[in-house]
This record gives sequence, C-alpha cells and structure tokens, in this order.
Amino acid sequence: MGFKTSYKPTTLRDMIPYLQNIKQRGEETVAACPVCEAGDSNGHHLYIRESDGKLLAYCQKCNAKLPEILKALGIKPEIIKEEMPEVAEEYDHVYKNPDGTVAYWKHRVKYADGSKDFRFRYVDESGKTIFKKPPNCNNLYNLDLLERADADDCLYIVEGEKCADAMVRHGLLATTSNTGAQKKVKLSKTDLRYLEKFSDIVLIPDHDGSGADYAKAWPVPVEVLQLAEIWPECPEKGDVADYFALGGDPEKLSVFVDYSNVTRKELIGMRFFESLYAIKNENRRQYAVSMAEQRAQELNISRQFSKGWQTFLRSKAKAGAVVVNRTNFPEQPLTLNAGDWIANEDGVKRMVQDRNGNVKAEYASHLPVLPLEILQNTDEGTEKIRIGFYKYGKWNDSLVPRSTVASNVKIVELADMGLDVTSENAKLLVKYLADVTALNMDAIPVVKSCRHMGWAGEAFLPYTDAIKLDSESQYKDLIASISNRGDLQAWIKYTRELRKNKVLRLLMGASFASPLIAKVNALPFVFHLWGGTGTGKTAGVMAAASIWGDPRPGRLMRTMNMTANSMMQMASVLRNLPFFGDELQTIKSRFENYDKLIMQVTEGINRGRMTDTALQQQMTWENAFVFTGEEPCTQNMSGGGVKNRVIEIECTDNVVENGNGVVNFINHNYGLAGPEYIRLLPGYPVQELFERKMKNILDATGTSEKQAMAMALIMTADTLAGLTFYPSEAALTVEDIKPFLKVRTDIDAAERAYREIMGVILEHEVNFKPDVNTARWGRMGFSCVEINKTVLVRELQNIGFNFDAVKKQWAKQGYLLKNACGRYANCTKVDGEKGYYVCLKYDPAA
Repeated sequence: MGFKTSYKPTTLRDMIPYLQNIKQRGEETVAACPVCEAGDSNGHHLYIRESDGKLLAYCQKCNAKLPEILKALGIKPEIIKEEMPEVAEEYDHVYKNPDGTVAYWKHRVKYADGSKDFRFRYVDESGKTIFKKPPNCNNLYNLDLLERADADDCLYIVEGEKCADAMVRHGLLATTSNTGAQKKVKLSKTDLRYLEKFSDIVLIPDHDGSGADYAKAWPVPVEVLQLAEIWPECPEKGDVADYFALGGDPEKLSVFVDYSNVTRKELIGMRFFESLYAIKNENRRQYAVSMAEQRAQELNISRQFSKGWQTFLRSKAKAGAVVVNRTNFPEQPLTLNAGDWIANEDGVKRMVQDRNGNVKAEYASHLPVLPLEILQNTDEGTEKIRIGFYKYGKWNDSLVPRSTVASNVKIVELADMGLDVTSENAKLLVKYLADVTALNMDAIPVVKSCRHMGWAGEAFLPYTDAIKLDSESQYKDLIASISNRGDLQAWIKYTRELRKNKVLRLLMGASFASPLIAKVNALPFVFHLWGGTGTGKTAGVMAAASIWGDPRPGRLMRTMNMTANSMMQMASVLRNLPFFGDELQTIKSRFENYDKLIMQVTEGINRGRMTDTALQQQMTWENAFVFTGEEPCTQNMSGGGVKNRVIEIECTDNVVENGNGVVNFINHNYGLAGPEYIRLLPGYPVQELFERKMKNILDATGTSEKQAMAMALIMTADTLAGLTFYPSEAALTVEDIKPFLKVRTDIDAAERAYREIMGVILEHEVNFKPDVNTARWGRMGFSCVEINKTVLVRELQNIGFNFDAVKKQWAKQGYLLKNACGRYANCTKVDGEKGYYVCLKYDPAA
C-alpha cells in the first residue's frame, strides 16, 4: 500500500497571529493586506471569513487572493501523509457534445475504504491532453442522447454518471451534472436549453435523505421519486445503480405513480381523469389507470370510478379523440395500439362478417406478434424491423428487412425462424404488421444501425449502445465471436510473458493497429507469418485474435479455404476489426499466386456490381489482415504494389513455446482487452504518434512509404497497448522492426527485373558468343551487353516482368543505354544478324 500527501486546511485562527489592524465586521474579519499594505498599521482592505469549513480571503485594493496572502504572511500549510487505500474501481465517463463528439472525460476512482476521487481531462486543439474541464464547457451528461430523444420522453435526473449509465443500459433516458449533488447545479445555456426541452422530468436522488435539496438544485420543475417507494429494502446511501445491480425492474421506474393519498372525491373528479388522459406514454398511462383502480377498490368506489372513467373516454371520443384498443399479450415487451385487431394471448385476429352475415375470426397469427423496434441504417438509408413473437413461454425475435414484412411472399420466410406464418395467413399478417407499425410510430423504438462493426462516427460497434448492428442474421457466427470470457487481469499477465517474443509482439501490434487505420487515414495492410509446421504460428494468431473475441477456428480465426468474395464480405462486416486467416496456402489453388488476393483485400473496396436497375452499394473495409502460411505470400515476380502492402515474417524460431497451453488459456480468456483499448483510445494523440513513428522509420531505413505506414501503425498500436495494458514494457524501436521491412530495391519492380534479367543473361552467356552452334541472343562488351529486343521481351515475360513497364526506369537509373536518337532499341547488325537490340549496362565482375 502506498502513501498520499495532502495539506491541512488553513483556518482563520492560524492567520490571526500574523495580521495587523484586525477588526471584526459582522461575520467578516478586516485587516491590513500583507501584500499591498505590509507595515501599514491603518491598512484595512483585507477581508476574511470562514464559510462551510472553507477559508475565504480577498484584498479589495490589490485583488490578492488566499494563496498569495498566505505566501506574504509566510504561512505554509501543514503536510499530512496518509496511507493510500487500494483501488476498488477505476473508470472514465465520457461527456459528449449534442452532436455526439467527445467534449471531455471524467476519470473516477473508488477506493477500498469507500472514499472516491475524480479528475477531468480534455484534448485541446493541438492534441495536448489538459487535466481539467474545458473552459465554458457544458455540464450535463448524455447531451447527445438528450438531443436525439423526443420532447415527450421522460427524462430522469440521477446523482452521478454511474447511475446515469445504469439507467441508459436499461432503456431509460437519464442525465446528471459533472459535479454531483450540490445546492445549486451549475448549467450552461446549452444544458438549460436541453433540460427545458422535456416537460416530464423525474429526479431520483440517492437514498441519503437529501432528495428535496437535490430537487431544489435544478432550475426546472421535477418530480422526485424516492428509491424507497419502489425499493423498500434500499440500504442507506443506496442508489439506482445498486437497484439495477440487484435485479431491479426498470418498468417500476418508468411507470411509477402513488395514489395512496388521493381522496374519494378527487379520484372520481374530472381533474383526476384529465391527469390520467394527459399521460402521453401509453405504458405509464396504462399503469396509472391500474393504480387508480386499485385505489378505488380500497375506497370501495370501484364501480363509480370505472363508470366515470368510461364516460370521460366517450366524451373524448365525441370530441374527436379515439379510444385506443391496445395489445394485451403475455409478458409483452411493448404495449401498442392494435387498431382494429384483437391482440391477446390467443394470437392476432379480427372479426369479420361472411356472406351469410355470420361473424367469424380471421387470424393473422395464432401466436402473439409485435414489431419491437425499427433499425435505420445510417450508411445505406435503409430500414430493418425486429419482429417479436411469443412461443414456448418466451418472447423470440427476428430482424428482417422492411420489404420482407411488406410482401405476402417474402414474409413466409419467417416460418424458418419459428413464426406462425403460412401462405394462407401471410396476407393478413402483412396487413396487421403494417397497421400496427403505422399506428405506433411514436411508441416503437427507432434506433440507428449499420451493417458493420468498428467505427460509426465516434462510436465503435459492438462496444456502444448508441448504434446497433443490423447484419446479425447474415453474419451471426462472425458477430457472435466478438464476445468476452474470463478475466482481463489474468489475460494481461499471461500475454505479458508471451510478448517477450518479438514476432508475437508484432503480431499483437498488427491486431491492435486495425482500428487505427481509419483514424490516421492509412491503408489496409497484410501481416503474414510463414514457416514450417510446429512453430506456433496458429497459436500466436489466436493470441492476437483474443484481444477482440473468441479466437477459436471458425469464430474470429477463419480457415482460408474460402472464395475471395466471401473474404471481402467478412472484411466489410469487421470493417475496422482485424481479419484473421489461417493456412493461406489452402486458397492458392484458386490463384496463380497471391498477388491478386493481396491487391483485392488491401484496396479496401470490392468491385462494383450492377443490379437490374442500379449500381449495388460497394463493400468497404479499413482493417488489418493477419495471415499464416507455409510459404511467403509474395514472390520475386510480385509487383511493387503487392510487396508494398505486406509485412512478411518468416518463423525461423517458435512464436510461442507451449502452443497447447497458450491455446487452452486464451480459449478461456478473450475479448476483454478490445473494449478497454477502444474506450481509452480517444485520450491518446494517435495521429501525432503515428506521424512521428512513420518519420522515424523513413529516416532510419531504406523502405517505401507504404511499408513504413504499415509498420508505423503496428508500432503506434504497440505503444498504445503498452500504455493501456503493459506500462512496464519498453516501446519498440526502429532497430527492433528494421529487419522485417523491405528495402526499396526489394520493392521496385524495375530494380528487381534488372537483377533477374542479368541472372538470365549470365546463365545463357554462351548465347552471346560468336561461332557457337546455339541461338544467338546478342553480344557482350566490357561494360554493356546488346541483347535482341525480341529475346529480352520474351525472357522478361518468362520471369514475370514486362519490358515496356520497366524500360523508362531502367533508362533513368542508367541500366539501359538509349541510342543517339533517344530510342530504347537500336537497329543494327550483330555478327551479320540485323535486328533491334537493346543495350544494357553489364558488369561481369559484379
């Protein structure tokens, strides 16, 4: 256990011996200011008073404040040394602007002894982290949620961000101030504007007796809900977060009413009926009516209340209002206006007359069915709808395109999901869902969605509640693999030892780097680990995959026995999360080499395709591709663009020593580091760090910009991972990664083509000698070789190069000598053989 130091507060009694001309004026002490009136026995401009245990001092002449005054008096606060308690909880709360961008963070620490501490930080325009609140900042939490909410929604005010987060997780709109409970909450004009947006505001104070004071602290009318009203067992100082942690029902918060003190006369009065009718939230109104009926029963006026309420509703109907017929399903997650449909435990039906005038029931479904939510895809501008149905004693759901539930043919597909739909009742079910959806646009939740994981603005899916995934049905297994299990601290401790292997550390760096690609406007890259079996390649990749989710084969790590198109579809769903592929050689049968595949995946966008009427939306991705294989994925004849995009490492030594042990551990501990890494990412100067590392790489190596870009991403991610999880690790240096980078001569196609063709010429030296019974290619001189152009073009093509693609660069580098007319080939005779010959620089001693 460590220690912390603090200062004992200075009191007025401590100052008295040092002051001159002391006088008492009411609650204030007046004296000579030691800053501007030192030695002046008549000085009288220093005013001192104590308020709420705080010492306040101010000079009305020189404007000196307490610290300056204490320094002039020579008073030094007494230092108190205390044991530092152990940290029990530590987390950040993100304060956002109304548009969803991050404004600042509040870092909160709770110690084992129950004490708490917090501090603020923000990133200024230069990218520097400042440890205080921004000047003139807003003070309300969840401003972005308040911006998106409807004015008719109920807004809850709670004490503290932890309570607000708990409310939001349970579907309730909640806010708090950044200073907690105070006598007067400080608000900006923006804060006040958003508070005044809502007419229905409920304040839930902590259970510590200060609820009335906390209500008065807010400049808007609020209704106070004491936790004990819905939670009689609430402990002293309990809060709404504790309520939810112990399994509290959010419904009790959203529909609470207390009519225990309503009198007989009030209960059947017009004013009370108007108050019930004025409740716009249908769930709350239904609950309020039930509570009123219960109170009427207690007062023995049930019949009078029921008759009065029905009369009131009929009067509203005559005035143009409509008595709403509502769904009445078992355990229904939503209560909706059912229109003309009868919706109860027997299913969904409507009553119609047949030709003979007999009334019969037409069933849209024999199961309870509800539209639960609408997902609006922000990228594509399309909508999906979640359909819930009650079966086998529980509610099930399926997310489908709106077009599916709008078609009598397509809706039958939902039978595979367990919904009671056939070609016979399909038309009625389509009609029912269309009616209920149209009648309840204000009641059915509408949420933003997208089809991919990763970044969506400042949010990162699936680590956010602000945006939902709407591709769960197509990519169920892949999306489900982004999950967590085990213990984060155990994972950190275990992987810290694994990271002593430099290759494994780079492998994890490539995994951590994937979300950074979009943030620094870099390009997707391939990290390829190759070598013989038994070197622990697969176990190493699984360790890197365990950052984000389930690393087992078929989950996050995929076999490469797939088509390029399916690979790109998966990459587009992962979007900013890394793609992990094992055994790259299994895909080789579909390609002459890996060049086309590498170019496709690192382009970040698939080939455009047409439908009958329009261009399909193209898939995009911005992630790292981590592959393993038994051979390199680039060859000598690979283009420079391919080599540029790959960080390729041969496993000459084991990546992990105990592969089975590693696999066993990470199969039980995974998906815990990713959310924490993303949560802390906004607090780091990622762009600045990336640019500095890329410059260092380019300055110290002979590599290309794209190679430097990929490695700078890995180094940046490694540094951020170190700050987050491995603070005792030394950062990777350029010397550490230099052996794994390709130099420009390895990448440049013209350079490689020249080296390769010189090898071919040396191998066929006999074809350049006169009087030899072989095909004549040309002739050799002391410093150059003249080779027949046709032969040169053919031999270059045989080794994977194109003469027209490299000739200009050869001439520029002095490898090809043009003729007097500036042409690449010269028409001449070689030993009587006339033709076009290319003169290449040749050094037989090299």
